[in-house]
Amino acid sequence: MAINKTRAYANLLAAVQAIGGLRKRVDTRSLTLKTFFDAKAKELADVFLDYPDPGVYVILNNADPQHLRVYDEARQKRK
Repeated sequence: MAINKTRAYANLLAAVQAIGGLRKRVDTRSLTLKTFFDAKAKELADVFLDYPDPGVYVILNNADPQHLRVYDEARQKRK
């Protein structure tokens, strides 16, 4: 993020989308996915606060519907 913010955002967004796609192919109760999003949901929500497109929170919601409240709260902070 410190060197190339645009590239970092693109990489993070691609990773979230890939993980979200993985969720659709594996058991939705996967402990690995649950653990990842339990640990990183707040961090992901906060890192995208400065992202130019607020639609990023829709992508996060789709990839991780269990933390919808976290993403909605972050989206509200942007206003």
